[in-house]
Amino acid sequence: MYRGRSSRALRGTYIYADYCSGDIWGLTRKGAVWMNRLLSASGMSITTFGEDEVGEIYVADTARGRVYRIDDTRPPRTLRR
Repeated sequence: MYRGRSSRALRGTYIYADYCSGDIWGLTRKGAVWMNRLLSASGMSITTFGEDEVGEIYVADTARGRVYRIDDTRPPRTLRR
């Protein structure tokens, strides 16, 4: 669940990914309805997420050996190294 400060649009969003496609998805609740949206077609091999002390979320890309911070929903700059 995104609790960070860098993206108001992501607050309260449950973030998850598909390892095979690298797609990163966000799930949010609007009243009684859950809404799912594609945040990034990253093409990465995402194996884990992490959260820092202020609620920012990070993803690990095993194919490139890097960690990226999720900080926006506007493609293509969704992930920042």
